[in-house]
Amino acid sequence: MPARRGFTLVECVIALALAGFAILVGAALLTTQARAAERVEVRQILVRTAEGVLESARAGALPLRSAPVELELQSTPPFMGAVRSSFEVHPTTLNGLYRVTARAGCELRGEEMLVSLDSMVFRP
Repeated sequence: MPARRGFTLVECVIALALAGFAILVGAALLTTQARAAERVEVRQILVRTAEGVLESARAGALPLRSAPVELELQSTPPFMGAVRSSFEVHPTTLNGLYRVTARAGCELRGEEMLVSLDSMVFRP
């Protein structure tokens, strides 16, 4: 029997199928990673927005009453919906001390994202 050289057709088809499967898995991982990075970026923007609302309340720039808050954002990514923020004030049993909740939310690819931060504010 003469020496065999090269690959058979079956071996080539199996190798191509394995390579195709590896490429599909890699592409799925990259897509998942990109969406996770978008979610992290949007969450950071929402946290900064809620922190800005709380800092405005602490500094006295916002009156201590519950209301929606309009904030100017420097820039938002194109995949992110409009940011909504609100401010809730609840008096405590101590005179001049208030529990303040700042919320910021938006829509990301059809999913609602919401961040809520609580703090205490003292206004004598």
